[in-house]
Amino acid sequence: MEPGVHRAGSFTSAQRWILSSEVGPTMPNTESREKLNTMSMTDFPSDPLDQWSDWAPFSEAARSAPLGPGVYQLRLPASAEIVYVGMAGERSGRGIRGRLAVYRSGKGATSGFGEAALDRALADEKFVETQLARLRQEGPRRARAWAQEAITWLGPEVRWVVTENGMLARILEEQLVAALRPSVWNR
Repeated sequence: MEPGVHRAGSFTSAQRWILSSEVGPTMPNTESREKLNTMSMTDFPSDPLDQWSDWAPFSEAARSAPLGPGVYQLRLPASAEIVYVGMAGERSGRGIRGRLAVYRSGKGATSGFGEAALDRALADEKFVETQLARLRQEGPRRARAWAQEAITWLGPEVRWVVTENGMLARILEEQLVAALRPSVWNR
């Protein structure tokens, strides 16, 4: 298994249920959630983690991501470590593609991965020196442009899995963040 990639064996029964394509369009109630914790791995008919897309460079994949709801993961190629897990609901029919487009455009500079990427880039002396040189040469720029360049600077890769709806995406995101802590940048 490649470093930082979590396969089926790394997830609880509840997490596998959340990933399962057998899940219907409604969010499980408290009783259903309690039942999830008592289920065994044999209760799942297939390996739902096989539904994740392949890893691809963020700059390319963000334009071709699915329009449906789901969960996405970002990793740094050098370490293959998953650094961020996010979710997208229906977003006016734009789903995962819409959420990634927010980051690609720099509009997500104060939320989610956009903020985390900008924080890390601003902690990197070389990034800051590059930005200062550009500031001296070209003058002030918008925070949005800095956020775009921070993501480009990091050069992340992305993959995703589509869920039935935004509620299931939210549950899966929470489960994955909990499983990957403390290495993810999510707050």
